[in-house]
Amino acid sequence: MQSKKWKVIRIDILKLRQIRTQFRTICYLSVSSKIKHNIRIRSQYLSKKPMTPSQRKRYIAIGRELNELQHAYHSSILFCSMGSLCMSNRDIHQFPAGNPCLISLGLNMCWNPLKREWICETCYQYYKIVFKSDEYYNTLGV
Repeated sequence: MQSKKWKVIRIDILKLRQIRTQFRTICYLSVSSKIKHNIRIRSQYLSKKPMTPSQRKRYIAIGRELNELQHAYHSSILFCSMGSLCMSNRDIHQFPAGNPCLISLGLNMCWNPLKREWICETCYQYYKIVFKSDEYYNTLGV
């Protein structure tokens, strides 16, 4: 039986937090470079008119791989699933280049077993307070 409770992944030791952030940054850079590479290849295929059947197959395969990479990234612990609604995005001026994708790399994350997604601890605390008396609170599983 699966657990119905939220799991908070919190690291309090500074050195371990730095290691976690560096590891997440490496993963983020790797995935983003692969996504950019696939987009570049797909645009090259689009510039060729007309495409041969083998080129069309390759174009479709690259599109599927691109979708899988983006889905894996957005459902991983690297990314708060609240996206642009993430409460940590308010502090965007504190992070490198103001990139919201890089914000959650250094944050403690929480696993929602009902929705099977990760959110940052800031969003978890916010929604725990806001939806405490609401029916939506139960669907969050907080």
